[in-house]
Amino acid sequence: MAAPWIESVSLRAGLITLLAHSYANSLLDRTMRAGEFELLGRLIEKIPLRKVHPNTDPQKLAGLCRIILDDFRGLDSSSWVAGRFLAEAPHV
Repeated sequence: MAAPWIESVSLRAGLITLLAHSYANSLLDRTMRAGEFELLGRLIEKIPLRKVHPNTDPQKLAGLCRIILDDFRGLDSSSWVAGRFLAEAPHV
């Protein structure tokens, strides 16, 4: 498939990716890591995960934006609400 395109990401792959790219990854102790793991696990269950494959040609940026917007519009918003997730998140 020619870029740009978007693909869904599995829960497992999404969790692994989020953990690998989390902030201050090397500074977390065991308790903090467990809390992060639990939080990210809840996050991926409530918010759809996508991987964006852009084109290297800057002329195709507008097309990528349309693809992202179309994907977003196609989601069932009743199944996820970022605000509801954030309201449920424990404050650190």
